[in-house]
Amino acid sequence: MTIQQIDNKLITAINFDGSNAYDAFWWQYTNGITWSLLAAVAVFYIVYYQRHNWRQIVLAVIAFAVMFTLCDQIPSSLIKPLVARLRPSHNPDIIDQLSFVNGYTGGQYGFPSNHACNGFGVAMFLTLLFRNRSVSIAAFLWAMGSCYSRMYLGVHYPPDILVGATLGVLFALLTYYLYKKVGGNPIPYRNHNPWAIPLTFVLTIAFLFIQT
Repeated sequence: MTIQQIDNKLITAINFDGSNAYDAFWWQYTNGITWSLLAAVAVFYIVYYQRHNWRQIVLAVIAFAVMFTLCDQIPSSLIKPLVARLRPSHNPDIIDQLSFVNGYTGGQYGFPSNHACNGFGVAMFLTLLFRNRSVSIAAFLWAMGSCYSRMYLGVHYPPDILVGATLGVLFALLTYYLYKKVGGNPIPYRNHNPWAIPLTFVLTIAFLFIQT
């Protein structure tokens, strides 16, 4: 059995025809707008706890912007066109076996996953910056949920996700290393607890359940 055949079997197992509520939950989960409040809360903590040191705020924002640009552009603008691996939703061998939510099939190529790269890049960077267990758990749970949503929707194979997530972590580590080299420091949370970040994650999940 070839790798492609294994991937086809995996994605047809993950992309099952769920209930309307299950479809709606993951459709909303994969939408970036759903998580705008969580992003705003994280930015608030970055600014609030370093409000007396604007240089650190600027360095953190620039580092995050560079990290996110790497995660977003290298997979989509460089690797996807170069590798040119069809998404499962565009693979004529299995397209009839897949179920699509709201007719969504994504772009033609899917390797690696931008959602996985962005999600794990953000989670790793926040982990390094905040040095707080609850923030790390919430960030990585969010990223893993985002990855699952892409497979459930039938627009990514598992290797797309694994490679995308690995690249995201590497880009975050590289960016944070450069951030430290120019004088950036972890946000001093020893005497503070950014409880609103994991709370916002939990409340967003609860809202999605109630809404669907």
